[in-house]
Amino acid sequence: MYRKCTDPLWLVIFFLFWSGLMFITGYAVTAGAAERLIFGYDSYGNICGRKNSPVVGAPLSGQDMRNKKYVFFLNSCGLEINNLKINSVALCVTSCPQEQLISLEDIQLFADNNGSCLCIYNLNISSCTHNSKAAGLCPALPVPPSSSFPLFNRCVPQNAECYSQFASVLIDMVNEVDIFHRVLGGLMAGRDTVIGLCILALGYFSFSDADIKEEDSPDYTAIPGCN
Repeated sequence: MYRKCTDPLWLVIFFLFWSGLMFITGYAVTAGAAERLIFGYDSYGNICGRKNSPVVGAPLSGQDMRNKKYVFFLNSCGLEINNLKINSVALCVTSCPQEQLISLEDIQLFADNNGSCLCIYNLNISSCTHNSKAAGLCPALPVPPSSSFPLFNRCVPQNAECYSQFASVLIDMVNEVDIFHRVLGGLMAGRDTVIGLCILALGYFSFSDADIKEEDSPDYTAIPGCN
């Protein structure tokens, strides 16, 4: 049987579309700072796990974070979102605290063992908790135990109470975004049409499936001129 390509024009259009999509993806990765999403970054413009260049207007930027690959939030259990931004200082740390830290002495011991003070960078690691302002520059106590997220290297608290607070924060964030209200409003306004189309599609596919099964039946006989 002779076979040939029946839609060469659409095949060319498909490859052009695919090539354009790959170009847009490559441009977004190279020019869109994808490393900030994948590796995470602190509140001063430093990408964790990378050697950074100074950022104008950010005095604590431009630091070498190659040994600090994880993102840690000072107030990890009490996150607040204002204007779609997390209202908590983020730091790059060498590791996430595996045990609960209940005092500044515990934070200092963690710094001595892991090389990260869990406090603002301008504090000395060897004596970060001895500073008179340590209570305001270090994480809120107690610091819950956390583990790094497998892909994005964020320190995620392992405390069940934190997740209940995350749920309320997520709800507040959704309430702040106007587009969610528009989408939900559109769905509610057209719910009768959507339900009707779903029922129509279900009936059509049910009828088509029954017709195919009838044709595949061994007792089915096609009448010339009627199929």
